[in-house]
Amino acid sequence: MLKVYRFLSKEEYANDFADGRFRISTLNACRAYEDPLQGDPGEGTLSHQIDETMSGSFEDKEFVQIAAQVGVKVGAGADVKLGGVNRMSCVLVDSYLLCATNHFAPELLSDTFGKYCVEISDAVAFGKQINCELKRRGIQIRQAWAGNVIYTPRETFNRTKQSGNIGFVKPADPYEEQREFRFIYVPQSSIAISPMFLDIPTARAFCRRIA
Repeated sequence: MLKVYRFLSKEEYANDFADGRFRISTLNACRAYEDPLQGDPGEGTLSHQIDETMSGSFEDKEFVQIAAQVGVKVGAGADVKLGGVNRMSCVLVDSYLLCATNHFAPELLSDTFGKYCVEISDAVAFGKQINCELKRRGIQIRQAWAGNVIYTPRETFNRTKQSGNIGFVKPADPYEEQREFRFIYVPQSSIAISPMFLDIPTARAFCRRIA
């Protein structure tokens, strides 16, 4: 079982979280936070640019992948030339988001997120409880993801391949020390969503306050 940790700014928030009552945010809300260590305007975005001339065909699988990163489909029998700047940007639709960390490090995290902490003993099982609660509320979820954030540039160029799921890529500076683990729930509908408070009694089995 994978343990993760949620740091909180107030004691009552930590007590509520340990009791299965907590706030789930959204990508758009996190994009708008003013604190640069909490907010990130680039949340859920990736871009790729080809600014050198390169040619290839369907048989060149690496070239096919590179072309796909800028939205160019290379069909069988086709010879394709890229260059003179081909660029594509992708933005993940607004999704529900809950952030934690896989690293219990109060000395690094409490100043930014708070000194109170809840341990989640089984991240996968806990994430499923959230998914079930969202569906119980009539919110249809197209995809649900949970995992560690990958600290790598969101912008790639030429023959560099994109790394990781769009919702889990963040630049190392200034975020890498946070060692973030996150839960993302992509809604089926494109209707605007907002952060909300959840009350999930079954989540208590996986939560305990440790600070």
